Amino acid sequence: MLEAHWYALEWNLSRARTLDGVRKTLAIEQFKLNPGPLAPLLRESFERASKKQLEKTRNELGQANERSRSAQDKHQEQLQACNEAERVEFSVSEQAEEDIRRELQRRTSNLSTIGEAIEAIQQLIRDYEFWHKTRAIPGVPSPQVTALTDLLGKLERHRQADEPVCAQLAARIRAITPEVRKIAVENAARQKSLLISAQGEQKGAYQFEKVLRAKFLDQEAFIYRNEMLKFLQAKEYRLSPFTLASAIAGLPYISARHSAQRCSSKEARVRHSTTYEMFQFSKRIWNRCGRRLGSSLSERFEREIRKLPKFIIVKGHRQPNWFRTQLAKDWHYLRTTLQDPELPKLNPGTVPGAIVATFLRKRSNPESPVTPTIAEAERITD
Repeated sequence: MLEAHWYALEWNLSRARTLDGVRKTLAIEQFKLNPGPLAPLLRESFERASKKQLEKTRNELGQANERSRSAQDKHQEQLQACNEAERVEFSVSEQAEEDIRRELQRRTSNLSTIGEAIEAIQQLIRDYEFWHKTRAIPGVPSPQVTALTDLLGKLERHRQADEPVCAQLAARIRAITPEVRKIAVENAARQKSLLISAQGEQKGAYQFEKVLRAKFLDQEAFIYRNEMLKFLQAKEYRLSPFTLASAIAGLPYISARHSAQRCSSKEARVRHSTTYEMFQFSKRIWNRCGRRLGSSLSERFEREIRKLPKFIIVKGHRQPNWFRTQLAKDWHYLRTTLQDPELPKLNPGTVPGAIVATFLRKRSNPESPVTPTIAEAERITD
């Protein structure tokens, strides 16, 4: 994370003299979008605090978090109780009673119709059976009687299903008394009052936790920056992405110096980024040239690129030197960068970083559509 942008960080970090200077140096656009472990160093506000004060705030924040969760759980439980009370209140309201009466009336009328239909069908069955006994062939069932019997069975099942429902509806109407309605209304009002109280407690707990969290982050930001500033000014370690990351790794629990010391025996798990290698390469040549700009600088860069090995050994295997290949391929962009008229105007210490920044910009945004063709023709081939 630091290596890829080290060309834009090293000079300013080595000259940071204030807490805000540390923040401003690291506040590059790429880190703002995805700060990761650098977030405390990029926080714009801070509150002076010791590690003991930060630990106290952390404990208070943990307690506030528990209080906030408890208030949220209580609010959810009360919300369910309030919804249930409102449901009960509606179930015994005048509107609900009227709806139940209409439903009972509809079902009672339906039962009456079914009863009349059953009596009519029973009479038809008796008539057909009598006719069948006197005129039909003995022992042969009448199809009309069979059909009417099936229809009679369906109507009986409908009646048996509706009668209990009508009984239940009638029981519900009898249960809706003025006293029951009064109790339901009072309970719903009480549950609403408790819900409002629970909402207030939840909001208060959330606001308290929010304020405390901001305080914790501000105190953490101060400790991060203060430790980082002391580490940079001590100059006990050579400033590099690895030493800086090592210093940050243990914050805020231990000092930056102690963290760098504990991490000094570790090795990076990934190879250096091409951008970081480019910066180190530019810095090395710039220092060797006595920090002089001009055509000799581009010639020196070209000679040094040609001196780079074409192959390197990685984990016991011989493979092409990707760094040399890239510089040779993009030599046109590097040459025009070294000849940029803006470079002489810069502080000499910032030139290596400016070379990398301009080179990357020229390579990613060619000046014209023919520039890639020119770059291909100017590539270093040997």
